[in-house]
Amino acid sequence: DILFKGTFGPGPSIGKRAGAAIRSAAGAGHEIGVHAWDHHLWQQTADRMTETEARKQLTLAFETLSELIGRAPDCSAAPGWKCTDAILRAKDAFAFKYNSDCRGHGGAFLPVADGRRLKTPQLPVGIPTYDELMGRTGVTRQNYNRRLLDLIEAGDARILNIHAEPEAGVCAA
Repeated sequence: DILFKGTFGPGPSIGKRAGAAIRSAAGAGHEIGVHAWDHHLWQQTADRMTETEARKQLTLAFETLSELIGRAPDCSAAPGWKCTDAILRAKDAFAFKYNSDCRGHGGAFLPVADGRRLKTPQLPVGIPTYDELMGRTGVTRQNYNRRLLDLIEAGDARILNIHAEPEAGVCAA
C-alpha cells in the first residue's frame, strides 16, 4: 500500500508515525538516510524534475530528518531508484557520505552527471527490499530475516535499503 500513499491527498509524515523507531536506530549507531519528502511526487515527477525542484524536496527531507535524529542524515536513496543528472547534481550539494540511487552489484563508484564526475559515491542496492521479497517465493515474516541472510555471501558488501514505514510499522515487533 506504500505506493498509494499521497495519491489521494498528502502522504503521511513518516517522522511523526515512525519517529521513535528512527531515533532508536540512529541512537544505536545505524546510518540514517534521506529517502524523500514526498515519495509520490518523486515517483511521478523525477524524470522531469529540475535541479532546483530536487534540491527543494531533498532540503525538506534533510531538515526534517536532521531535527528528528539531532544530526545530519548520513546518506540518501531516491524513491524507486528514479534518478536523473539533475537529481544527482542536487544531491551532490549535500554532505552525504554516499547516495544509493541505483540497483546492482560491484561496489561503490563515483557517478558522472552531464559529463562531470560528482564527489558523492554511489552504493548500489543489491538485495531485494522488504516489499520486493514479502509473499514471494515462500517468504513470510517468520523466514524473512533468514532469506535476507541467505542472499548475502561471505565478504559480500551488498546494500539493503530499509524503508522506515513498512519495517518500523508492520515489522516493529
